[in-house]
Amino acid sequence: LSCCARNLKLSLPSKCFLGLVILFTDLLLVVYLAIRLTLPPYLVRQIDVDLRRDAVVVREVFESQLKTERPDAVEINRLSHDLAKKTGLRITVIGPGGTVIGESDKPESDLKNIENHLQRPEVQQALREDIGSATRHSDTIGVDLLYVAVPVRDDKLVGIVRVAMPLVAIQR
Repeated sequence: LSCCARNLKLSLPSKCFLGLVILFTDLLLVVYLAIRLTLPPYLVRQIDVDLRRDAVVVREVFESQLKTERPDAVEINRLSHDLAKKTGLRITVIGPGGTVIGESDKPESDLKNIENHLQRPEVQQALREDIGSATRHSDTIGVDLLYVAVPVRDDKLVGIVRVAMPLVAIQR
């Protein structure tokens, strides 16, 4: 091939055009790689910021219920389903001991089968720092999610509200 290329005589305009095509192709490759490498982390940071705000707002919705002597799990679960439909968030309401008392992806009858959430990383961080976040795979829905949790306190911890958003679109 190199012997054929040496014998190939190109006019000056053809050489300029070929040079521009190579330069343009290289430029497109650099732009593509820059976007591919920088955009997903940026989007995850933006989703994290949005979820932190959403978690605080959702906490306000559940706060009065959680501060009662006996929170109504049926009402909390119904409300988590309604909010999830309106916001597109996955919402989990957790009792102070880690028991799930509301989950937007589960009917109330399934709540007793959900494992304790007290040791989840975002929950532990929220208990230490007043807000916590973590990214991990959800076995429940089979995709990676970004979770943000905030505690609900009266004089003591009365619950934790957690919101989550799938990261499927970013990972494509």
